[in-house]
Amino acid sequence: MKNLHLAERQYMLILVLLPIITMAILLLTGLALGRIRNNPAFFTENYLQRYSTPGDLLEELEMALKRGDTTKFGELTGTKWSPRSTEPIPNLQFSIFWDKDEKYQDYLFMDMSNYRRYMIHIKKSGGRYIWVPENLYYYTDSNRWLRTFFPLLSIWWIILFLYFVTKKVYRSLVSYKPGSIGNHHQDIK
Repeated sequence: MKNLHLAERQYMLILVLLPIITMAILLLTGLALGRIRNNPAFFTENYLQRYSTPGDLLEELEMALKRGDTTKFGELTGTKWSPRSTEPIPNLQFSIFWDKDEKYQDYLFMDMSNYRRYMIHIKKSGGRYIWVPENLYYYTDSNRWLRTFFPLLSIWWIILFLYFVTKKVYRSLVSYKPGSIGNHHQDIK
């Protein structure tokens, strides 16, 4: 019986720590990607001048997204990799400047045919502006993973807490034997 409780506690500890361990692995992966992602060919003097302002980058990015030009994406992101294929968005239009923090500037674009919104994140890197798509690197680099991780972690822990409390209550109800707590039944004569 004691081994059962020990195994259950170990299982519970694993479930409590699982999201933290998973997030640590994802963060380390995101940091590693950040170290190897830039392509030096896109940080020459020509590109530094070409994308010296956010407006220069956003104008070319809008055209590339409209055409679905994946070869241009590598240049705009300044990375070694670009998506293999993407669906063109011919009715895409710049909508509004959205937000700015210490690293990123966010701009909202909209597909005018169906009003789908696209948030574009750009930052200055290596002397020029680059587009950073929402991916593991973006969430790690911007620290915006905190906005997603902690609410999910809280929900996970609440669910675990409710599961183990329910399990404990169920076990106590199953092991309850009438009359074991006291003599509640009086003979009626």
